Amino acid sequence: MAMNAELFGGRESRLHIVEHEEISGGFSDATKYRVRIITTHKRGRQFERTAFLKQTSAAEVSALHAATKVPSATAIPTIIASNNTDDHWVIIPFYVGRHPETETALPVNVVESLARMHIYYLNRPIPKDVPVADSSWWRAKCLESIERLTASAKSAMPEALKKITSWADSPLIADALNHLPRTLLHGDVHRNNIIIDKYGTGHLIDWGDSMVGIPAFDIVNFCSPGDRAYNSYIETWRLNARKGLSDHEWRQGYCIATVCMSVRYLPFAARHFGLRDAQSMLGKATEAFGQLTAW
Repeated sequence: MAMNAELFGGRESRLHIVEHEEISGGFSDATKYRVRIITTHKRGRQFERTAFLKQTSAAEVSALHAATKVPSATAIPTIIASNNTDDHWVIIPFYVGRHPETETALPVNVVESLARMHIYYLNRPIPKDVPVADSSWWRAKCLESIERLTASAKSAMPEALKKITSWADSPLIADALNHLPRTLLHGDVHRNNIIIDKYGTGHLIDWGDSMVGIPAFDIVNFCSPGDRAYNSYIETWRLNARKGLSDHEWRQGYCIATVCMSVRYLPFAARHFGLRDAQSMLGKATEAFGQLTAW
């Protein structure tokens, strides 16, 4: 492996990798391993277990460290060890379980953990190395989606290209991204990034797309106003936030997030699920943008 076998997991323990197996599959390009580690505690007692090691970016390591500071956020993985200097990697528990059956069937603890994290980091200083979803980020994402849609003959969507081009320069979106309250985000919440263990507890994995931005970015994929998950998220805010977002900020943020995340996922949807799903996604973005212009 491209790292020392002996890793330091804190003042009171030391970790040693005794076995590793590279994990393939998934949509992430990061190198991942299933590892067996021995933890040697300060008093000499040893404990062996299976863990997950990911070679990743400085942004993911920083974001995950920040997320673990959030009280009572049970869906956020525990960090066993990490490095964020010249080489970037993180070791977390190896969670065994299943993914939610649908995008809207997320465990309650995942929804509540996201809300708690969003509350905790609302308008707090940005964690080191974590990108910000501002107007520059948005324009780059639009150009990236246009490039990917254009490059794929299967995914040719002239209407989408025209709309994304106009949205990239929209002052409504740019101003909102630059001025609405921001928080720490997982950045890629969907069923394949959630593992439900045998006790029914959800674990939110793969923080490689973490960023700082509008809270609604993390929830538009799995809930809509009025459904169970949405109500659970809002109720967690009500019970734990000293000062929440205004109704106008929240409505505006939800619409902005719907447009932004739809554009971001559009090439992926067209390629893997077909033009019908991509057109449906584009329709949601168009409707959300229409609501913005109506205010």
